[in-house]
Amino acid sequence: MALTAADLNAIGKLFDESFDRKFDEKFAENFDKSFDKKFAENFDKSFDKKFAESFDKSFDKKFAKSFEESFAKSFDKSFDKSFDKSFDKKFDAKIKPICDRLDVMELKMDRTSKKLDDFQLDMKIAERSIRKDIHRLQDEMETVIEVLKQHEMVPQ
Repeated sequence: MALTAADLNAIGKLFDESFDRKFDEKFAENFDKSFDKKFAENFDKSFDKKFAESFDKSFDKKFAKSFEESFAKSFDKSFDKSFDKSFDKKFDAKIKPICDRLDVMELKMDRTSKKLDDFQLDMKIAERSIRKDIHRLQDEMETVIEVLKQHEMVPQ
C-alpha cells in the first residue's frame, strides 16, 4: 500500500489539529494558574509598598509647598487657629473623594500593567514553544517521508 501526498497531508492535518487542541488546553490551564499565583503573591506586597511611598512623596512635594505658599499669600495670618482647623477639615473632606478615586485608578493601572507584562511574557514563551514543536514536526514528517520512500511506498 502506497501513501499519496493527499494521505500525508491528511496525516499532517491530524497532527496539527491534535497539537493545536492540546496546546490550547494546556496553555489556558497553565496561564490561569500561573497568573493567579503570581498576582496573589506579588499584589499585596508591591501595592502596599509602592502606594505608600509614591503617594506620600508625590503629595508632599507637589501639594504641600504650593498650598502653603498660596494660603500664606491669600489669607491674612491674623486668623485664629479655630478657623484654620475648620478650614483644614473642610478641605480634607472635599479632597478625600478625589484622593480615593485617584488611589483606585492607580491600583487599576498597576494591576493592568502587571497583567499586560505577564501576558506578553507568556505569549513569547508560547511562540517559542510553538516554533520548537513545528520544527520537530517538520523533522518527523521528513523522516516519515524518507522511510516511506525507502520502502517504495511513496511515488518519487
